[in-house]
Amino acid sequence: VRQKSDFIRSAFEGARGVRSVSGLGLMLGLDVEKDAKSVASECLDRGVLILTAKNKVRLLPALNIPMDLLGRAVDIIKEVCAQS
Repeated sequence: VRQKSDFIRSAFEGARGVRSVSGLGLMLGLDVEKDAKSVASECLDRGVLILTAKNKVRLLPALNIPMDLLGRAVDIIKEVCAQS
């Protein structure tokens, strides 16, 4: 879990469209520049289910998610956040 959490944090810290990353373990929140609900909707259209909480995007992947699947989901979320 720690390895996956570190991977997600390092992927989003400094990414375009992401202001900050918060949370513990795999329960993470992204403070994004775009509207969180629109980010969640666009991610769902691309096959990634994420949640929202106020103005943040919430990530809560399964503890046993394979790294390749996690990497693809992170890439999709980063692409959506980077779009203006």
